[in-house]
Amino acid sequence: MIDEFEAGLEAKLRAKAPAEALARVEEAATTAYLPTRITSQVVLAAVDLVGRERAVKLWRFFFVRRYGRSPILRAIVTGALRLFGISPASLYRQVQRNWHTTYRNMCVPSVYFPEENRVVIHLRDVHPEILEEYPDYLLALQGGLEGMTGMAGADGTSTMRIDKDAREVEIEITW
Repeated sequence: MIDEFEAGLEAKLRAKAPAEALARVEEAATTAYLPTRITSQVVLAAVDLVGRERAVKLWRFFFVRRYGRSPILRAIVTGALRLFGISPASLYRQVQRNWHTTYRNMCVPSVYFPEENRVVIHLRDVHPEILEEYPDYLLALQGGLEGMTGMAGADGTSTMRIDKDAREVEIEITW
């Protein structure tokens, strides 16, 4: 799937990321929880291969392709869009409610909309291990959150601010 982003990237990632971590990620159900210590190995290998700037675009691409193809999550997204309207905002309103399914004990999220086409996802009490050992893991999170605009049929951009001392991350997305 990631070869659609960049030809040959999958082979490079398989050579760089630990085989055990790749196997755990590939074998997991789309909705399964995987510990950060496992997923970060794959994420950080990908960041090393494509660079920090392109990493957000890679994870946006991956999020839209993977979850757009997942029958369970496609049904959830389709249902949310039907119930709440077809817009990125309708998906972002679900983030806080569903956060801990994927990101257990990582942080405390809050979501607010300062403008009609802008959302800020504020993460408080971010686990120190993420901030100190895996800060580039947050690029995948930023890309996935940005990808929610694509799932709703819009184009979006994002910025991320990390405050290690306060253990906070703020991801702002506009569309």
